[in-house]
Amino acid sequence: MDSLDFLHANLAAVAVYTPIVAGLVLLAGRRLPAGFASGFACAGFLLPLVLGVWLVAPWPGQKAAYQQLTSSGSPWGFDFGLNGLSAPLFLMTAVVGLAAGIKALVQQVERRNTYLGLLLFMFGGTLGTFGTTSVLGAYFFHEFALIPTFLLTLFWGGAGRRPAAMQMAIYLTVGAMVSLAGLLLVLGSAKTGYTSTWSELLNTLDLRVVPAAAVGLTLFGFGVLASLFPFHSWAAPGYTAAPTPAYEKILKIDVQGARSVRSAIPEAILIFIAPPSAEALAVRLAGRGTETAEELVTRAKSAIVEMDRAKEYDYLVLNETGYPEEAAAQVEKIVLAERAKHPERRITV
Repeated sequence: MDSLDFLHANLAAVAVYTPIVAGLVLLAGRRLPAGFASGFACAGFLLPLVLGVWLVAPWPGQKAAYQQLTSSGSPWGFDFGLNGLSAPLFLMTAVVGLAAGIKALVQQVERRNTYLGLLLFMFGGTLGTFGTTSVLGAYFFHEFALIPTFLLTLFWGGAGRRPAAMQMAIYLTVGAMVSLAGLLLVLGSAKTGYTSTWSELLNTLDLRVVPAAAVGLTLFGFGVLASLFPFHSWAAPGYTAAPTPAYEKILKIDVQGARSVRSAIPEAILIFIAPPSAEALAVRLAGRGTETAEELVTRAKSAIVEMDRAKEYDYLVLNETGYPEEAAAQVEKIVLAERAKHPERRITV
């Protein structure tokens, strides 16, 4: 292995471990200043893409770096390197990871450093799955990426996040343990043993000596992990409850619209903004000069009916004549109070 191969192998490893180290810094320093934490997170999200482009892009007069890489030999615990199949997957993961990181950095999220740290862990684990040439290394990094998935869903997910996260944890833990047992049996049957790379395993494995139980366990385990039928029931609740970039949405709607929203989103908070009296409302409507006398009567009657439904709302705010800023301040206080009571609330409308 020449010095260029050694450099490329180490660059692949650096691309994998950079977000993991950045995630560790953010998790260990949960009270780090926002600017400092953002800088670490930016490095963790950006550097893998820069290195991925270097390794995958064909430069003038030479092959792509990964095509010159035949073995790693790097002291990173696992062998690292890319091939024609893993290189585009590695690069796509780097692109998606950077996009997710940019979105996470601009989000208003509770426990921001912990959130970013777990996201970086998941990013690094996914990169490692495609960036390592070791069979057990790919398994390790895949499982490493799953752990933050449970935690992100549990603490930052949407409606039904707790049962969804528990179901994911149970199914995927079982799938991971079963697939590991099958994988170890397969590697134990290989001439190159438990330290096999993918190429060594495929080139030396004699299927005639592989125990039947190894095939069954491996297929069952990976079937659960990939949510294949009939092991798919965890996937839909988990994906539905996954964290989203959507937060509070403030809608200006009538009472019928409010009923529709409450029916679709039971945890929605309804605020009824009312005039101080029916007479004050009539004066306001007349002052606009946009309705005829008949239309004013109709609007006034409708308003009285709507005010009777204020009891269906969670809050009532009086919009006193001449003091709209006070009503707006009360609405802001309600929003902040509800956000403090339910920091995990994520609603998409």
